[in-house]
Amino acid sequence: MININAHPNSSKRSIEMNDNTIEVYVKEPPEKGKANKAIMKLLSKQLKIQTSRLSIVRGLKAKKKIILIKDTNVEEVLKKLSQAN
Repeated sequence: MININAHPNSSKRSIEMNDNTIEVYVKEPPEKGKANKAIMKLLSKQLKIQTSRLSIVRGLKAKKKIILIKDTNVEEVLKKLSQAN
């Protein structure tokens, strides 16, 4: 599981690492799950895994989210995300 801070309605679409925090910026608004879908799509693209392996376990309607990534270790995920943009 990883903790992220979501930034919907952003002017950019990116993933940034700040200390131990993963910041995910998406252009979609936080309505009707649009931002959540965009976050999952961006994470799956960066991690090179299927979107079905990702799920939001906490924070569906919050900016702070906990994402479960099936069949992957945290170190590998953090390494791939640190190489983002």
